Amino acid sequence: MEKYDHEEAEEKWLKSDGYKKQQKAKKDAEIKKQQAEVSDLEDTLSQIEQSKKMIGKSKELSEREKHAADDDDFLQNLLGKYSINGKNGIKLIAKDKAYIAATQCLQKWKGMAAKDAQ
Repeated sequence: MEKYDHEEAEEKWLKSDGYKKQQKAKKDAEIKKQQAEVSDLEDTLSQIEQSKKMIGKSKELSEREKHAADDDDFLQNLLGKYSINGKNGIKLIAKDKAYIAATQCLQKWKGMAAKDAQ
């Protein structure tokens, strides 16, 4: 008789609103936990993507900076060649000479032919 009463009480409990609320709360807690894990994984993924972008940018800058001294010498010589001395030691370059200098820059850095660079 005791077993029967126990089984009957358990059956009533399984059908009750309290049991259903308890099960729903467990499911909701599990869903929240999974959502938090997904959110953490998304954050981690975005951080990895940002790190990859930063690594790519730093490599790009270092490639560009490798030739900075040569480029500076080239520009200084080019501007020295076409410029004239102005007031207070400021160097000036005429518009036509600036176009010639720009053409030479395009030829050197972009590999353009003289005719295309003009």
